[in-house]
Amino acid sequence: MRKFLFASSFMFLFMLATAATGLCQSTYGPGELPNRAPRIDEKVKTTAVVVDVYPDQNLLKVKDEITNAVSVYKVSVNVEVTGDKKEFGKKPLTIKDVAKGRRVKLMYYKAAPNLAQGIEILKPKS
Repeated sequence: MRKFLFASSFMFLFMLATAATGLCQSTYGPGELPNRAPRIDEKVKTTAVVVDVYPDQNLLKVKDEITNAVSVYKVSVNVEVTGDKKEFGKKPLTIKDVAKGRRVKLMYYKAAPNLAQGIEILKPKS
């Protein structure tokens, strides 16, 4: 009987200890690390001026207004191009509607910085 009580109490304490340490593994640890898994679908926005448009290859060459870096963005097939309804009307816009010299706001995934996921044609600076 003593052996049974000793063995069962030992098993109970062992299970309690492993369960308590298993619950502590849910965070990354102390410091500035995030308390969530890294996301691959975080979107980043930037404002740029269109240098050239290649609608046949779905490419957009732009100059970033902040860094002055010239970059070429591959425009996704299902990209949403938006603009001012007074200027463009209600028709759906495509990459062909983006003119050289226009300011655009580009949205892209942080994991794929050269693949544009959204284009907003901005009003010219006045």
